[in-house]
Amino acid sequence: MDGILNDEYRQASMNRFSNHWPCILVGLVLWFVSASRTVAQNASETTVSYDTDTAVLSEADVLRIALSENATVKVADMDVRKQEYARRAARADLFPKVDLNGVYSHTLKKQVLYIDMPGFSSSEGIEMGRTHNTQGGVNVSMPLVSAQLWKSIAMTGEQLDLALEKARSSRIDLVAEVKKAYLSVLLAEDSYSVFKRSYDNALANYKNISDKFDRGLVAEYDKIRANVQVRNIEPNLLQAQNSVALALWQLKVLMSMEVETPIRLSGSLSDYKEQVYTGYFAADTLISNNSSLRQLDIQRRMAVSADKLNKYSFLPTLNLGGQYTYSLNSNDFKFWGEGQRWTPFSTISLSLNIPIFNGGKRLYNVKQSALSIRQIDLQRRHIEQSIRMGIKNQNDRLRTCMQRFVASEEAVRSAEKGYQIAEKRYQTGEGTLVELNDADVALLQARLNYNQAIFDFMTAKAELDKMNGMGIPEQ
Repeated sequence: MDGILNDEYRQASMNRFSNHWPCILVGLVLWFVSASRTVAQNASETTVSYDTDTAVLSEADVLRIALSENATVKVADMDVRKQEYARRAARADLFPKVDLNGVYSHTLKKQVLYIDMPGFSSSEGIEMGRTHNTQGGVNVSMPLVSAQLWKSIAMTGEQLDLALEKARSSRIDLVAEVKKAYLSVLLAEDSYSVFKRSYDNALANYKNISDKFDRGLVAEYDKIRANVQVRNIEPNLLQAQNSVALALWQLKVLMSMEVETPIRLSGSLSDYKEQVYTGYFAADTLISNNSSLRQLDIQRRMAVSADKLNKYSFLPTLNLGGQYTYSLNSNDFKFWGEGQRWTPFSTISLSLNIPIFNGGKRLYNVKQSALSIRQIDLQRRHIEQSIRMGIKNQNDRLRTCMQRFVASEEAVRSAEKGYQIAEKRYQTGEGTLVELNDADVALLQARLNYNQAIFDFMTAKAELDKMNGMGIPEQ
C-alpha cells in the first residue's frame, strides 16, 4: 500500500514539474539577460579615465621635469655649490690676513725693579708701569712659502670634481629609474587595453550566443560558458586598472609631483618597436664613462694629493707678519684728556718654521696615505670586474629580449588569425565554443607577451645605459 502511495506521489510531482517547466526556463533566460547587462555595465565603468585638464606628457617631458624637480638631484647640486665655496675659502688663505685688535689690562700689583747703582739701596726697588694699560692696532700676516697650503688648495679642485661626478651619477640613476617607471605605466596601460579587448570579445560572444540560445540554435551550456568567460576576465581588468594608478603614483614620486596631479602619458609600448632593433645593435659596452669608476679615479687622485700633502709637512714654511699699535698707560681710568698720551709703535717680521721632530707623526701619516692609494686600486679592480660582468649580463638579456620580441610579434599575428578563424568556424557551426575560448586566451597571452618583451628590452637598455654612464638627455 505504501509503495503504491509513493509511486502516486512521485507521479504527481513529475506532472507538476512538467506543467511548470516553461516558467522555470523563462526565469533562467531572464537571469542570464540580467547578468549580461550587469557585465556590460561593469565594462563601461571599468575604464582608465582622465580629466579634461589632464597634462599629456611624453618621455622627454617626464625626464625634464624629474631632472629639474627631483630632491636627490637638488641635493647633489647643493653639494657642488658647497665644494665651490670651500674652494674659494681655501684660496683666501693665500691673501693677507688683516685683524683689528684691542687689549685693556688693569694692574693689580705693579712690577718692582731693583737697580744696583750708587745712590740706590739694594733693598729698595722702583715700581714699573701704570695702573691702566690700553693697546689697539692692526695685525697683518700672510704666507710666503707653504707647500702644504698650496697643495691643500689644489685638493679642493679635486673635491669639486668629485662632487660634480656624484651629481652626474645622481642624474644617471634618476634617468634610469624614471625611464623604467615611465615604461611601467605604459605596460600597465597596454595590459589594461589587452584585457579590455579580450573582455569586449568575450562580451560580444556572450551576446551573440545569447541571441542564438533564444532562437534555439545553441545549447544552454554554450551560453553558460560564454558568461563564465566574461566573468573570468573582469578581475584581471580591475587589477590592470589598479596597476595603472599605482605605476602613475610611482612615476609622480620620482618627478617630485603631488600624486593628486592629473597626468597622462603619450604613446604606448608599441612606439618602442623600432628601438628594440636599433637599440640592440647600437648597444655600447664601453665602461670609461661609468660613474662609479670615474669617482674612484678622482678619489685616487685625491689620495695621491693627500700623500704629497703629508710629505710636504717635512718642508719649512715662511710667513710675513706686521703690526701697527697704539698704547696708552695711565693711573687714571681715562682715555682722553690732559696727560693722556697715545703712543704708536710698529713692527714687521719674517717667521721661518723648520719641522725637526714630532714623535714620528708625519712619517706615519705618509704611510697611511700610501695604504689608502693601494686600497683604492684594489677597490677599482674589483668594481671594474663587477661592472664588466654586469654589462655582459645586460647584453645577454637584451639579446634574449629581442628574440622574445620577434617570437611574440609573430605569435600575435598568428593568434589574431587563429581567433578570426575560430570565430568564423563557431558562427558557421563547424567549431565549438571551447575552440573559440582557447583562441581568445591564446590571443590574450600573445599580446601580453608582446608588451612584456618590449618592456623587458627597454628596461634592460636603460640599465645598460646606466652602467655605461649614458642616458642623460641633452639640455
